[in-house]
Amino acid sequence: MNIKKILALTIIVLAVFSCLSVASAGLFDFLGGGDAKNTTLTFDGFTLSVPDNAKMVNNTTVQNGINFKEYGVEYNNGNDTFLFVLLANGTGMINSEDTYKNNWISLGAKDGGNYSGWSIIDMSTLESQQFKDAMKYAFVKKTNSSFVVLGGPDLAELKKVSDTFK
Repeated sequence: MNIKKILALTIIVLAVFSCLSVASAGLFDFLGGGDAKNTTLTFDGFTLSVPDNAKMVNNTTVQNGINFKEYGVEYNNGNDTFLFVLLANGTGMINSEDTYKNNWISLGAKDGGNYSGWSIIDMSTLESQQFKDAMKYAFVKKTNSSFVVLGGPDLAELKKVSDTFK
């Protein structure tokens, strides 16, 4: 064979191997090791990103001039995680995140500081077993005329989910 044929065959072989490596980049994802896939949940006026195996239930109540839309989101991200999402608005609603936080502090919760525009309430010190187990932390944000509260047992997970708030 002459040099031109060898060079042409080499280029073709390299092109085939390049195409195979690009095509198979996602071929073996079922073996694991890839990033977890997320889904976007849409609420009234905002969205959150959670793992795509999330299951959500919701409940709406009206009490003392306040509309409460409560969402329970459960998913598995290596361990079972429960996220509580509350949207509250209405004529009976308080005016600020600080007032909301101070109401909980007066009941025995602790000020957890702030994170990316969210006020954090540490509820693990409350007497109720529900707060000690399921909702140790609450993130509170006021948007327009509504309050958004994210609650759950894992502070790091709440930070991760709150970062996806849009």
